[in-house]
Amino acid sequence: MEDDITLRAIADEWALKMNQEDFFDINDAQNNSVIKNARARGIRSAIQVHIVKASQSEQLEEELLNQGGLLNSENIKIGIGLSVGNLGELFMVTLFTP
Repeated sequence: MEDDITLRAIADEWALKMNQEDFFDINDAQNNSVIKNARARGIRSAIQVHIVKASQSEQLEEELLNQGGLLNSENIKIGIGLSVGNLGELFMVTLFTP
């Protein structure tokens, strides 16, 4: 699996947006979505999205290792975004594409 700079930028932006706007979803209050953002940035293939909100970094690692994106042999590219909230909560967005 290879790190993709565009996927990473989209994931970083979405993690920060969730943190700053205080929501936890693939859609924000204005009905924008992380997938729409990826499409606008030229990602045309299938996209697998995984979001996590945690209180400890170990939880993020466990979620990343246990969710299906890493196990899917069709996923070739990955982008991971992180943001830390004011109370120490951790937001992680992981995007996978073939």
